Amino acid sequence: MSHELKTFLWQKDIDRLIADYAEEKIILKDQGDIKERMERRSFLETKGYRVQTFAGSDRENAEKLAIHLINLNLDSVYVVEEQGLFKVQIGNFTEKLEAEKMLDLLRFQDISNTWIVETLIHVPKQPIATPVAITFETESSSPNFAIQLFVTKDKRKAEEFSEKFSEELGDSSRVFQTAEFWKVLSGRYIQESKARERLEEIRNSGYPDAWITQINQ
Repeated sequence: MSHELKTFLWQKDIDRLIADYAEEKIILKDQGDIKERMERRSFLETKGYRVQTFAGSDRENAEKLAIHLINLNLDSVYVVEEQGLFKVQIGNFTEKLEAEKMLDLLRFQDISNTWIVETLIHVPKQPIATPVAITFETESSSPNFAIQLFVTKDKRKAEEFSEKFSEELGDSSRVFQTAEFWKVLSGRYIQESKARERLEEIRNSGYPDAWITQINQ
């Protein structure tokens, strides 16, 4: 309801309105300023992709996670409320590949409970002069890419997974520890495009949960 309609109803008496207009029923049409507000926006809404990291009924938890993501220098972080659920989403991606890169980046930051959703996104009305590329950031000046296949807290499970993968696909794989987790990696790629080509092949060979990560020299 627009401010103008609220003011009108506040100032008027309904019985008086009925008497003035000599009608038993009065219909008020509120055109509001939606069109004007939409035109003032710097973006358009269109179908696209975002990476979702949370969906729950606790607003406080959603807002804490959003702040954490912003502190990781991730822009376009949203807390969206839909049907009683608070969702934390990142990005405005017109291409699914760009959303997948963000998914990989979050996993590299050990934020693993993430997934891609199709939703309405914000696209700038004015073209961006210099597109911002999604990249991994580490202390290494020339990082390599690898394909992460599995992560667990159980070293034995990681070793068994690594052996099974190597037998089935013929690719070498390695197990290493990061904090309390044991990770299974395959390959070492200088070019991200080459890593993504192999990732697609691995996913199609029965490992759909594999993803791209980054390793130092």
